[in-house]
Amino acid sequence: MELTKRMNIRYMLIQAVYYAGFCASIGYASVYLLSKGFSNSEIGTLLAVTNVLSVFLQSALASYADSHKNVRLQTIILWCGVITLAASAVYGFLPAGIGVIIAMVTISFSLTNTLMPLINSLAFAFEKRGFIADYGLGRGVGSLAYALMSVAAGHMARALSPDILPVFYIVFNVLLIISVKMFVLPKNAVAEAVKAESAEKAEQKQLSLPQFARKYKVYILFLIGFVLVYLEHAFINNFYIQILSPIGGTSVEMGYAISLSAVLELPMMAYFTRLTKHFKCVTLLKFSIVMFLVKHLITYFATSIGMIYFASFLQMFAYALMMPAGVYYINERIDAADRVKGQSLFTIAMVAAAMIADLFGGMMLDSIGVHMTLLVCLIITAAGAAVIFATVDRI
Repeated sequence: MELTKRMNIRYMLIQAVYYAGFCASIGYASVYLLSKGFSNSEIGTLLAVTNVLSVFLQSALASYADSHKNVRLQTIILWCGVITLAASAVYGFLPAGIGVIIAMVTISFSLTNTLMPLINSLAFAFEKRGFIADYGLGRGVGSLAYALMSVAAGHMARALSPDILPVFYIVFNVLLIISVKMFVLPKNAVAEAVKAESAEKAEQKQLSLPQFARKYKVYILFLIGFVLVYLEHAFINNFYIQILSPIGGTSVEMGYAISLSAVLELPMMAYFTRLTKHFKCVTLLKFSIVMFLVKHLITYFATSIGMIYFASFLQMFAYALMMPAGVYYINERIDAADRVKGQSLFTIAMVAAAMIADLFGGMMLDSIGVHMTLLVCLIITAAGAAVIFATVDRI
């Protein structure tokens, strides 16, 4: 019990520093890049490119992790963290032109997205030895860290300069590397883990991505629906300042809105394990999809910051419920040998949605404006919800 407690504390620390860094970088990407003279379309295109790269990286690393059981998941995460840190330091501390900023932002943001499914899988890395991190609580602490970072970043960017944002990201990347290094079992437990994983590798046949798609056809359809639902969520997150500006919002109000959403994620995610004792994961997943639709509907009709704050409040029933429900649901429905790949594809679906939102969202903002773009996204959300409800029970 004492070891499990220590492991959970370490996992919460990993989630906290990861999402604090995620907020300072990708969460405030528009604020930073606008200050460097990028247009909405250019920002969207750059973020879309980073998402495309992270899709390929996630798929490749997930396949590698599933098929090389002798390589620790922590090792893969650490290498991603080190490269991300180096790229962030270049555009954060050194005089950089537009070309350098584009190159380094692409590397750091791509790897930041790539880390998400690996950190999710880390919660279940030692389950065969009886040590399972409480993913819901850990992810909730990550949301709390995101909330605090959002308020700090919003105020600091306005009071000082958006140039302060990469500094935050560098600091939290260092902390991520340290916290992942600490997430280890005692030596005797590690020896048992290596022995068990060697036996498991001998028994299990690893699937390639095409084989996985053939085996889990309905899951792939579900992911397509999820992409459609998640698209507007990604659009709002990446273009929040553009959505708030027409109704009088600044980076400060943006920070408060994001912070409210993230703070309210904590109780839902922390309580999630107990919720699963009363409700099936599939039921919780369906409910979260409905709440996404409601949240996006309110955002579309918002005419004041107060309405935006109310939409932010609904985050606890939408994203905050969907994330742990999705992770646990996949762990239930996907065979053990394919789980890292299954988790990775779930994250790839989120990244794909963000890629589409970034690429077309920026262009649509410049051509048809905020209100019409939100309407298009709302219609897409409704279509995605229909696909999910048609597939989620059949996986």
